[in-house]
Amino acid sequence: MSSPDSLRWERGQAWTQSRDTPPDTREDISSSKVRRQEVQGNGNTEIMVVHEEISRLLEVEKTLEEQLKVNAEQKQRLNELQQTIHERDAKVNELEEFLEQRDALIDFGKGLLQKKDKDTKDLAREVRNRVNAYVGDLMKEKMELQNSCVFLKKDQAYLRDQLDQADEQHQQDQDQNEKLEAEVSKLKDELKRQELTEQELTQTDLERNALQSKVNELKEFLEQKDALIDFGKDLLKKKDKDTNDLAREVRNRVNAYVGDLMKENIELQNCSVFIKKDQAYLRDQLDQADEQHQQDQDRNEKLEAENFGKDLLKKKDKDTNDLAREVRNRVNAYVGDLMKENIELQNCSVFIKKDQAYLRDQLDQADEQHQQDQDRNEKLEDEVSKLKDELKRQELTEQELTQTDLERNALQRTVDELKEFLEQRDTLIDFGKDLLKKKNKEFKDLAREFQNKVNAYVGDLLENYIHLKDHCVDLEDATVHLQQKLDKANQQHLEDEVRNTELESELAKMKKLQQHQQQKIQDLERTSQDLEEQLDEAERYHIQDAVENLKNVGELGEIQRKLKKSEAENKALKTEIQNEQDKIKKKTKKRSWWKCWE
Repeated sequence: MSSPDSLRWERGQAWTQSRDTPPDTREDISSSKVRRQEVQGNGNTEIMVVHEEISRLLEVEKTLEEQLKVNAEQKQRLNELQQTIHERDAKVNELEEFLEQRDALIDFGKGLLQKKDKDTKDLAREVRNRVNAYVGDLMKEKMELQNSCVFLKKDQAYLRDQLDQADEQHQQDQDQNEKLEAEVSKLKDELKRQELTEQELTQTDLERNALQSKVNELKEFLEQKDALIDFGKDLLKKKDKDTNDLAREVRNRVNAYVGDLMKENIELQNCSVFIKKDQAYLRDQLDQADEQHQQDQDRNEKLEAENFGKDLLKKKDKDTNDLAREVRNRVNAYVGDLMKENIELQNCSVFIKKDQAYLRDQLDQADEQHQQDQDRNEKLEDEVSKLKDELKRQELTEQELTQTDLERNALQRTVDELKEFLEQRDTLIDFGKDLLKKKNKEFKDLAREFQNKVNAYVGDLLENYIHLKDHCVDLEDATVHLQQKLDKANQQHLEDEVRNTELESELAKMKKLQQHQQQKIQDLERTSQDLEEQLDEAERYHIQDAVENLKNVGELGEIQRKLKKSEAENKALKTEIQNEQDKIKKKTKKRSWWKCWE
């Protein structure tokens, strides 16, 4: 057993056992081999030789294990390289198919761009029509505000005339008050003079019986004078009462007629409010249709983004959006100017209304002042009546003073003065008649002026009524116009849905093509799995590992050369595709430039 053949046999046996056994049991096997060599050996030298040989075999075994690990890593890298090669071959096939379908895709992109241009023009036309309609509405509102300003100015002039008339009436009341005050001052002077006469009459008691008859006659005349004054007062009160009743009746009739006109005006305003609500509803429907159209366009863009020509469509959409933005800015600027004019007119109407309210307050103040003047006149009349009562009381004192004979001469003078006063009775009656005529004339003038003002105000209300009727007709026309726009938007929505179905069918075709490509990829994966199974079968023969490693090194170099070659071919294909895309971009750019020029 100590021969070289036996040593080689034991060495080969140990190697096979180390290959077939797990790593954790190899040390036990080597120890058992050492024990067998100790039993079969003939000496210590052979044992040492066997130990050295075993240690060398163990080192060889470790190197072989390391080599197996390296081979496994190389196989994994080889599989990865094969996978990348398959993927690049698939990309190359896709690029070849894409180049074959290039003309068809270019034609499809041209048709899509033409359709996009047509849609853009239609949208611009629709936006222009909507802007014109909105500007027309603003112009109508402007005209209405101008008309309302004219009506407010007329009302303002009317109120100013009323205020001027109230000022004139106040001035007349003041003049009448001054006259009454002058009459009161005269009566006070007369009372003072009569008091002086009383002092003189206290000296006479002798002529009391002689003048008694004359005094009685004077009493009768004074009673008749008081009756005449009371009759004049009753006549004036009756005249004032009839005047107030007639004015109240005229005011009630005018208020009833004006109330009917205001009710009709309110009904027309409510009708216009309902029409405006209907118009706002139609505008909301039109806005919803525009939003639906925008959503359809967004969905079309998403569907078209998955097809060829995505960059061209984005550029076209960008140009369209820039143009629409510019148009929108110009329209917003014009509409903003119109809104500013409307706001200025509204502010003007607000100032006119404030001035109108101020004039009405002034008119109310003038009415209050007139009422105060009337109250003061009544107070003055009460004071005059009191003075007359005082005169009567003084006359009674005169009757008592007639008991003295010493007052005879003074009474004679007073009798003469009273005779002169009686002679002026006719003048007083004529003055009362003239005062009544003047009062009747002023009442007739005031009634005629009030009737003219009422007729003017009713005429203004009728004009406003006619204007509101015309405005309702305009609102109905605008409603019909908005309904037509809504029908047009619905038709556009149906066309967008038809186009969406077409794009979805094209997307389904592209998805089928993608599934076909995925099927190819799966076939390549199956082939790669077959290769991996073949490699696994090759791993079972560990005896030829060294030879296979050498072969793998050579195949790896060859694979690397193939990869470099395929990368060069891919770069060439990419440059060719980039050149074709640049040509297509130049053509589309030139065409878009010509369209912009047109």
